[in-house]
Amino acid sequence: MLEICRSNFKDNEQEENAVIDFQHTYKSAEALWWYTHELNTFLHTALNNALRTDDIKTIYHFRYFISDLYKQLGMIETNVEILFPFRVYRGQKVYAEEVKHLQMNISELLTFTTFFLTTTSSEIALSHITNDGSQQESVLFEIVMDIPEFKHLTPIFNIRNGSHSKNKNQYLFRLGSMCRLESIVQLPNKIWHIKLLLTDTEINESNIFINYFKKEFDNKFTFMTLGMFWIKTKQPSKALDYCHMLSTDNNLSENNYIALWNNIGLIYQEIGDLVRSRKYFNKALDLSTRCSSTSSETDSVDYPTAISSDIILKEPIINISSSRGCYYNRGCTMFQERDFVEALNIFKYALSISNDDNDATEIANIYNNIGCTYHCFSNYSKASEYFRKALTIGVNTVTTKDRELLVADYVHNLSVNNAKDKPLSIL
Repeated sequence: MLEICRSNFKDNEQEENAVIDFQHTYKSAEALWWYTHELNTFLHTALNNALRTDDIKTIYHFRYFISDLYKQLGMIETNVEILFPFRVYRGQKVYAEEVKHLQMNISELLTFTTFFLTTTSSEIALSHITNDGSQQESVLFEIVMDIPEFKHLTPIFNIRNGSHSKNKNQYLFRLGSMCRLESIVQLPNKIWHIKLLLTDTEINESNIFINYFKKEFDNKFTFMTLGMFWIKTKQPSKALDYCHMLSTDNNLSENNYIALWNNIGLIYQEIGDLVRSRKYFNKALDLSTRCSSTSSETDSVDYPTAISSDIILKEPIINISSSRGCYYNRGCTMFQERDFVEALNIFKYALSISNDDNDATEIANIYNNIGCTYHCFSNYSKASEYFRKALTIGVNTVTTKDRELLVADYVHNLSVNNAKDKPLSIL
């Protein structure tokens, strides 16, 4: 992070000295003070430049500072002294292309890709627009909030107690906040006035988006699951870049590395490179065996795979560090490669491994996948036996929110299998 800051200000002695000062004196509780520093802006500038580029490799270098900033903001009441409707302003320079892009998206939802610093004074906001002779456009943002129903979800923080600035009416929008673009008008002084709205409607729409990702990642969206986020958004190259970059972090624990190799294996499996997929599953398995690891932070990748006759093979597991989970994922890969003999052996071995957690869903899915393998051998009676075992555990033991979906998949497989054999009751 510091090297990025230095490179951005290599010809600015004042900012270079500030970076040195930061390196020797910074404390986690001072993140907000440094971010809002009015004289030394190296950190604010470098962080926001990184966030605007959407370059995860660069953003990753700022992860500890972002974490510190969020921790400090988490101790601030968001809705103190806010009466609606509430107005804040921000003055800054933007490229002409950005203004044109905004003009084409009137009435659309916009997401703040930075920590958006604002003030209740339009005069102070205008004073921040520097006349530096650049070709950029001068812009005054006005954000109007009127969210009485969702006051507890107000996305701004009054940062007067932690800010370096003497302006006591500064408000900081959290990263990822959403507003609706209402209008763009160029004023007689050539400054663009861009008005944004945040009402109950926008809060409702943004909550739909947020709740979707909470469901997808079971509320465990961490630096370890971020790579799988790119898979969810159909960007496997970004997922691989991120995971390979993460693998160079010497601060990762052995369990983190096991989960990481496993995730890379899943990404390669998703893009159809089963050779590399097997390689990384084996790396995860080898390290897991050496460590005799039993901890398992797990999340399911929600894409069951139809292989044969609409049989549903239950998905691999992301962020897994247990030996049983690693064998399970390896079995899924062998099944995808249609090496059903090896897949069956691996699934059965995974079933024989005892974990401290004895996760019912994981065990039921192993039974299901063994049933899928027998089905591919046309051994429908054996397949039925294992599908029934999966169904029994799903009905009687699984307590997760996905129970209904799991049971539906097991019932589906049993029905498809029985149609190949002979009509049987599943109850």
